[in-house]
Amino acid sequence: MLYILSGCKTITSIKQEKDFTSIPYLIEENVTFNDLEDPSEPYKYIFFRLYNPNYSNPVYIANVLKSGISVTEITDFDLSHSAINFSLNDDFYGLALVADNPLSPESCTNTESNKYMMKCNPDISEQFTFALKVTEYEYEYAKDFVKFYANHPNLTYAVVQNFNMAAYSIKRKFFTKKNKQTFGNVDYPKTKLKDKKEKSDYYVENNFLCSTFIAYTLINTIPRIREWFDEHEINYRFVNVSDIPYIPGMTPLFYSTWSNYKIAAEYFVKSNPEFEEYLNN
Repeated sequence: MLYILSGCKTITSIKQEKDFTSIPYLIEENVTFNDLEDPSEPYKYIFFRLYNPNYSNPVYIANVLKSGISVTEITDFDLSHSAINFSLNDDFYGLALVADNPLSPESCTNTESNKYMMKCNPDISEQFTFALKVTEYEYEYAKDFVKFYANHPNLTYAVVQNFNMAAYSIKRKFFTKKNKQTFGNVDYPKTKLKDKKEKSDYYVENNFLCSTFIAYTLINTIPRIREWFDEHEINYRFVNVSDIPYIPGMTPLFYSTWSNYKIAAEYFVKSNPEFEEYLNN
C-alpha cells in the first residue's frame, strides 16, 4: 500500500527508519526556495536525482565502488550516483561508465533502457529528487549545456578520477578535523589548469564522474553557484554525490524506490501544483 510519512519525518531524516526501503515514497512538506536576486525575474527549476542503487550482482564493479563510497561517507546520505534533468519526467541524464553513451537518459521505471540502470533492482533501489530555482535564462543555458555534452563525441567517464576521489575521500573522512570535513570547508586538492588560466576561469572539459559533471554544469551556467565555488575554493573535480544536496539553493522534493518514481512524482505535483508544467511535458 502506498503512503507518505507526515510530521517531523522528512527526506533527510528517512535514514532513521529501520527498513526504509519498505517506504514506497515520501513527499517533502512545505517545499520552499530561496528568492533570486531579482524576485520579479522569470524563474524555472532544474532537477537532480541522487541514487542509492541496489545492484543485482554483489561483485559488479559499480557495487564495489559503491561500497568504497559508503565507507568514506561523512553525511547522512548513502548515495553513489547522480543525474540532472529539466523536467520531472523519468529521463534524467546521468554519466556512467557502463552506457551506450557516457551521458545518457536514465529511467528508474524502465531500467532496461539503460545499461547502467539495468544492473540494478528497481524495487529496492532508492532515489532522492531535488530542485534548484534559477532564472529562465539560466535554465535554458544549462539545458543547452547538458544537451551539448549528451552529443559530445569525445565525452568520457573519468575512470582514473575515481581513484583520485577515493584517496581524497579517505583523507577527508579519517584524517581531517570534523569542522573541515563539510562541503565548502574542506581543503580540496589542487589541480593544474590548462594554459595557465586564472583559477576562476573554467574551460571546456570532456572527462567527468557523474557528480563532477553536475558541479561543472552548475559553475558554468549559474553565476551565483560559480561565485560560491570560487569563494570556498571548491575543486569541482572532487565534488561527490552526497555533496550535491549542500550546494546553495538545492531543495529536497521527494524520495521513492525506483519502481515508484512516477507515482511519487505525480503525488508531489498534486501536492505542489506549481510543478505541474514539469511533468509529462
